[in-house]
Amino acid sequence: MHVKSMLLVLCVLLASAAGSQGKLHGLTHSPLSMNHLDLCIDKNTLLANMELVAQYSKNFRVYSIATCQENTKAVLDFARERKMGVMLGVWISKDVALNKAEMKAMRKYTRLYKDVIEAVIVGNEPIFVIKLDVDDLLGYMKSAKTFLTKRKINIPVTTAEVWPLFQFNTTVGQALVDHSDFICMQIQPYWEGFSVRCADDPDAEDDCVDAGTHVELKAQEIEDLYNKEVVICETGWPTFGETCCEGREFSKDGFKAVPSEKGATEFLEDLVAATSKSGRPYYYHEAIDADWKRIWAPCTECTGLTPDFGCSPSRPNPGCEVDYHFGLFTNEKVLKNITIPTAPTAKEQLTKDEIQKAVTSIVETAKRKAETRG
Repeated sequence: MHVKSMLLVLCVLLASAAGSQGKLHGLTHSPLSMNHLDLCIDKNTLLANMELVAQYSKNFRVYSIATCQENTKAVLDFARERKMGVMLGVWISKDVALNKAEMKAMRKYTRLYKDVIEAVIVGNEPIFVIKLDVDDLLGYMKSAKTFLTKRKINIPVTTAEVWPLFQFNTTVGQALVDHSDFICMQIQPYWEGFSVRCADDPDAEDDCVDAGTHVELKAQEIEDLYNKEVVICETGWPTFGETCCEGREFSKDGFKAVPSEKGATEFLEDLVAATSKSGRPYYYHEAIDADWKRIWAPCTECTGLTPDFGCSPSRPNPGCEVDYHFGLFTNEKVLKNITIPTAPTAKEQLTKDEIQKAVTSIVETAKRKAETRG
């Protein structure tokens, strides 16, 4: 190939690599409705939501696929059109009939959309929150893996669980890891009582780490413990609600975790910086505020939170407000006062550096040839 042609190709590749920067690795999104009569949102609203997700993220994660199957198909079609990757969540609970429907939908969509589905996540905190029997969960995971293997569909299978389960209950943790192609770790420093940044905490210890950095360090710790890749499947910072924490398991005392848009910006900056160095995939929770939960999954948790907002003792059925406010966007699709960081992932930066090195090498070779001819 002529030197000019080679340079042209490499410059195109360099521009392409640069163009892929500026988006988050992944966002989580639960496209559900606030309608008391129907959990499923209409398709126009769904597609409007997905436009926001695509604007700021290269991949996304969904949590359930059977309840609103028309929307599941629309989401996967959207991902295919926009060349986005999808972490496909299979909702697993103690409702056996619903579990069967989710597994059936998984078999259907992995056949039809294997080009966009990055992984199948069987259950969202099924042990820690839902208290599902471990053997039951492993049965669903084995079923998914067997189906995909028999049909030669190369999609990894895992389950999403919180880091304390992997670190402090290694018997269960090892069983989950043994049946997972990678560890899908969930971590929310807000619920652990972290200050977003140590510099904002006058009582910070010498070994204090910023909340976003803590996420990457914990992922690496779990990865080293089990010698298996860890993907950060869910992490974020709330923008409104109660302050955390005091007297909460696996959390720091002192009410240092304060929801705010500034905190979400700082958390994202530190998370992206830390994962850029390691090249670790992450999914920020979440794209849009979860007002739908007020109807379909209201927060009943007030343990360790300040007694205000939803956790006011004056309310007849107190429950937290904070759980509805983890989105980058409000429920009205307005971007909050949050700055989206533009750092590339380590993998993208490496590609850019390699292409630049190749361009330099070609130029130097061309110069030497010219000097030889001269």
